[in-house]
Amino acid sequence: NHHELAGRLEALRAAVVTRIDDRTAALRVGKQSVDQRARRGVARDAHALLTLHNRFPLGAESLELTSFSADPATILHLTTLVAALPDNARVVELGSGLSTVWMAAAAAREGRGIRIISFDHDERWGRETREALSRLDLEGVAEVRLAPLEP
Repeated sequence: NHHELAGRLEALRAAVVTRIDDRTAALRVGKQSVDQRARRGVARDAHALLTLHNRFPLGAESLELTSFSADPATILHLTTLVAALPDNARVVELGSGLSTVWMAAAAAREGRGIRIISFDHDERWGRETREALSRLDLEGVAEVRLAPLEP
């Protein structure tokens, strides 16, 4: 499990470095300042990812972190909000993925009838999220609905 977590942290670091490289050109700030922010961001997200894995041990059955994924600190915050919801609350999410899976894990852990309903315009990604929910036995607390966007 530590090897898996190390791999995820490396993927997270690579994603953060890519985002920083993209933003550096746009911001036109000094490299040292960007590097300092990157280190803080990586530390923040690594801490959030470790906390998520400790609270909700999903294993390798989740989804991969992509450039469209909410960052781990945001997902950790969302799971905290889900835990604070009243019994039988509904969460409506636009765009499915890692956040859907982690919020579903939080809802399942609470066991108070909280449900996550995620709408996704991308049929393939919605299917992948549904499959992850199924592998993790979370389809009872979360669902992904296809909602195609018109151009």
